[in-house]
Amino acid sequence: MPFLSSVTRRALCLSLLLCGDLPVWPSGPTEAAQLRIRKEVLIQQTDRALATVTGNFEHVGDLAEKGDCQLKASVRAKEINVAIVGEFINACSTKLDPQDIRLLSQNGAIPIAGVFRIWFPQAVRIDDIFSEEFELEPYRDASPKHAIEIHPVVHAADRSFYETVRAMEKADFKADGVEMLSRLLKRKITAEQYQGDDGKEFVAIESGGALPNYFHLKAILRSKPIPTEDGSLASIDILDRHRTIASGVRLFSIDGTKGNRALQSMKKNSEFSFWGITRLDGKKLLKALDEDAAYHVPIPFEFVVLDIHK
Repeated sequence: MPFLSSVTRRALCLSLLLCGDLPVWPSGPTEAAQLRIRKEVLIQQTDRALATVTGNFEHVGDLAEKGDCQLKASVRAKEINVAIVGEFINACSTKLDPQDIRLLSQNGAIPIAGVFRIWFPQAVRIDDIFSEEFELEPYRDASPKHAIEIHPVVHAADRSFYETVRAMEKADFKADGVEMLSRLLKRKITAEQYQGDDGKEFVAIESGGALPNYFHLKAILRSKPIPTEDGSLASIDILDRHRTIASGVRLFSIDGTKGNRALQSMKKNSEFSFWGITRLDGKKLLKALDEDAAYHVPIPFEFVVLDIHK
């Protein structure tokens, strides 16, 4: 059983509740959920931006009139047995119709491709466990509790959405900046690897929720971009004016997007600003696990480029 300390903490909380001596548990980052996922999935996705799964859009939401103008859809995938949410960004200017998305998988499973994100964007409770070892129950809506997203979706069935990968278009949407990044740098996770009942290697990741998604930041390119299977990869330092606040952060871009073309054209030590979406850095996490150094450590995060301004 992974995270004996977490299980003990939950049992303690329950016993205190039953005894009538309930402490005031602070909400937010101190409450942690768990994702338990096969290690092979992490390894497969370590050095690429995108993942393609075969699945269905079980529920599709409505377009938000304000904010980020996203369309959310719950995804049931054959390859990954936990709740997944797919998100279509910049859906207003492309006049995306939720009904069109519902119809894409009405006759069966389809290929769904997009940025693979392990992240905890929602508020969580200490008893939220997302595990590939459990049976995945039917979804009730388009955004069930989850720790895996395909976000943004870039292709589904015969529809392409690559043109939506750009800076957020809505005037009333504001991406996070260095202040929120400074808070993110203080957040912690714990990870542990273990063998499941079926003999497969699993990784359990415990994190608080409400992690931020979109950032607009300034950076310096610290390595020449190298090609990946689905785009490019570079290392950046993130700036607060002229002060470095995060160094050696991995930055991915996606083939067929403006951001990828811009990144490929840049030279080492170039200064630029970018829109990016956060996700867990699987390479750093796997390294920490191999070194038995993944207990209560700063969240290893990276970005996938949405847009770049030189």
